[in-house]
Amino acid sequence: KAKSPRFIKVHDCELEDYPKIIYVVRDYRDVLVSYYHYQKSLKEFFGSFSDFVRKVDQTHPFGAWKNHVDKAFEFGKRYPNRILILHYESLLKNSEDQLAKIASFTNYSGKNNLRDVAQPCQFDELRNQEKETGSLFKEKSGDLFFREGKSNAWKGSFSKDDLQIVLNDQ
Repeated sequence: KAKSPRFIKVHDCELEDYPKIIYVVRDYRDVLVSYYHYQKSLKEFFGSFSDFVRKVDQTHPFGAWKNHVDKAFEFGKRYPNRILILHYESLLKNSEDQLAKIASFTNYSGKNNLRDVAQPCQFDELRNQEKETGSLFKEKSGDLFFREGKSNAWKGSFSKDDLQIVLNDQ
């Protein structure tokens, strides 16, 4: 019922249901590390990271990461004007450039400078906001939702066997 334009954050991959989509994709290895900590914090997974790597696609409500991402890229081939695919790592490196892409894609012509928009969206800022004001995740788990948010954090988490399993699945 909200007035247009409105933005709706979802995780499902029923892309046809939305007129325009901003799809953020992240390195699967970092996704696994982040999601593992998320599940552990909520006490929804109790095993080791190696156990998690071997079970995550069977237990995730949205299915396998690869299938989800493949569906987005296929949708982009069919409807290039309806989807903007951004990489999380690019958002970290240069959020202003990525916000410019979003502004163009959404026909945003607001009065705010992109630098002013980007600053409160920086990971450290979001983390500080959560520390100050709390979040539903923090209330449930006692942990912060905005844990690290780094690119290539996976490098310290995977055994050689874990990594081989992930690479074979991709």
